[in-house]
Amino acid sequence: LGACFGSFVVVPNNDYSVTHLYSTGELADVLIAQKTYAGKENITLQFKHLFSSLTINLDETLLENIKDIQLTIPVKVNRIFPQEGTFSIIEETHIITQENHGESHYSFIIPPAEACVLTLTLIMKDNTIHEHELNPHTFLNGVQYECKVLKAEQRPGIRNAKDLIAFSQRINNGEKNLTDYGELVDGKWVYRLLADITLTEEECTQLSPIGDPFSDIFDGEGHTISNLQISAYNGYSGLFAVVKEMGIIQNLNIENGSGPIGKGSYSSGIGLITSQCYGTISNCHINNSKLSIELNSNIGGIAGITCGQIINCSVKNSQIKRSQLNSAITSIGIITGYLYNNGKIINCYSSNNTISTNITHNGGICGHSLNGTITNCYTHSNNNVKGEIIGYGNKATVTNSYCDKAPLINEDNDNCVT
Repeated sequence: LGACFGSFVVVPNNDYSVTHLYSTGELADVLIAQKTYAGKENITLQFKHLFSSLTINLDETLLENIKDIQLTIPVKVNRIFPQEGTFSIIEETHIITQENHGESHYSFIIPPAEACVLTLTLIMKDNTIHEHELNPHTFLNGVQYECKVLKAEQRPGIRNAKDLIAFSQRINNGEKNLTDYGELVDGKWVYRLLADITLTEEECTQLSPIGDPFSDIFDGEGHTISNLQISAYNGYSGLFAVVKEMGIIQNLNIENGSGPIGKGSYSSGIGLITSQCYGTISNCHINNSKLSIELNSNIGGIAGITCGQIINCSVKNSQIKRSQLNSAITSIGIITGYLYNNGKIINCYSSNNTISTNITHNGGICGHSLNGTITNCYTHSNNNVKGEIIGYGNKATVTNSYCDKAPLINEDNDNCVT
């Protein structure tokens, strides 16, 4: 055996097609081991699973009312190539159903796929149906994943103004792993907003910019925070202070936002979502809001300063007003004030907004871009912006973007690509 070379594959039989793999309605698991051995080297086989495993963990309080658990998978394994240890998949939806067997764990074998969107359906004993589309996820072969299913009232998260205030204070006091408001998912803490929140003026005074810095995930789940007044505190002004490189703010809406409130001078940025974005802001939208500033800073509807990325975001029907107190340079952008150091704005738009200032470094997407990239963005019906996309561009890149009037860049300093 010490002189053998080759690959070893364990499969059900010689039929590696979709017909055999789904003969029982579910994907059949396959183990594989591949390695080339040199002469006189001992052969040791370490098998791995070719596919992925997903376990649905139901809360025990749900079990007595459930009849069937269904998982809808949008792709199928089409064929296996055992010599290479690979497989091909096709876009074909199939449904796997398991009966309630009285225990809380239900495992499914699924094809590895990128950004795969699964649908979990619970069929109750009274024949009512509860269907939930799981967030897109990339499944890798040989990895087991878990999904915990709770009643709505059992989910950890932020449900009201009191929760949001407590969350901000505990984060800013240095507390981590706040199980009341989130959970650990794939090694990263995810905090969730579980309901729309309308804040009072008094409640806004109890909020200070969250996280200096914030390096977890905050998922608004499509909910809206209304009447948010951002405060000026410790050099920052925004719902979040600094979104770090690994931090993500996503799926959040802000309606009728305003500010900043409080006094002081700051050299940082001002934005309704965050002062500074080094991480990712995704699918966040501002509507009917107003920023009124009497201090020199970089100002944006989403973020004051960005060297991370802002994706699939918008600002509509809003106003940024800045009093001209002195000649110091201030950058104002409807999406972000200052975009620099390879920062990116992708798939974003601004419409029906007004910038009230004579400052020339203001634009419909960003005020000042230094080595920043703007892609697939557009502006429409904005008022008093000096540059429809960028106010002042220095080695900036704008591609596949649209504005309804000129100029695209108000001041083109050096080497801008449009």
